[in-house]
Amino acid sequence: IELFTEATELNPNFAEAYHERGRAKLLNGDKEGSAEDMKKGLELNPKEIQNFNGQYGNQPGGSTGNILGL
Repeated sequence: IELFTEATELNPNFAEAYHERGRAKLLNGDKEGSAEDMKKGLELNPKEIQNFNGQYGNQPGGSTGNILGL
């Protein structure tokens, strides 16, 4: 998480860093923090929604839509 945070500080438009930090937060049980990062990643790169659906749909806690509040 720290490395992804550093990456977003160095490049605030690095969508994949937000995506991966959100994934790490989700795996650590931080659904709220995860959703914030995933939303930011999607704002920067809206085409990533298919990747989110594929990766997060099988995670504990529900689908991507549930995690993101969609």
